[in-house]
Amino acid sequence: MMRGALTLILGLLVTHANAGAGMKSANKYPKKIWWVTVAAVVGATLLDARSSWGKPELNPLLRGPNARFGGTGLAVKIGAVGGSCTLQWLALRKHPELASRFSGINGGLTSLFAGVAWRNEIQSQALRQRTARLLHPDGQLQQPLFLIRPPDELHASR
Repeated sequence: MMRGALTLILGLLVTHANAGAGMKSANKYPKKIWWVTVAAVVGATLLDARSSWGKPELNPLLRGPNARFGGTGLAVKIGAVGGSCTLQWLALRKHPELASRFSGINGGLTSLFAGVAWRNEIQSQALRQRTARLLHPDGQLQQPLFLIRPPDELHASR
C-alpha cells in the first residue's frame, strides 16, 4: 500500500514538473494543477502521519502526552496543511497568477512529506528485522549474553 501511494505522489510530482516546464496545456489550467498539488500534499501528509503513528516523536509540536505521535500530532499536521491550503485558496481568488508558484510550493511540501514517510517506513522495517533476530523461533525474546552470566563473573572479567 505504501509503495503504491508513494508511486502515485511521485507520478503527480513528475506530471507537475513536466507541466511547469513549458507545456502549453499547463498554461491553460494553472488552477487545476494547483488543485492536484493540494491533493498530493494532503495525501503525502496522511502518509507521513500513518508512518509515524504510535512511534516516538522528536518534534515537540507533534508529541502527544506519552511523547509519541498520535491524535494531537495528526491534528497539528492537518491543521497546518489545511491552513496553508486555505490561505493559498484565498490568495488565488484575488491573484490567480500565483497558482503556478503555489503549485511549486505544494510540490516541494509533497516531496518533503513523502520523503519523511519513506524514511519512517524504512526505519520501521529495520527495527522489525532487528527485533526478529532477537526472538527465538518460538517467539520468546532472547536475553543478551551479559544478562545470562552471574554478576560476580561480570566484575571478575574487568
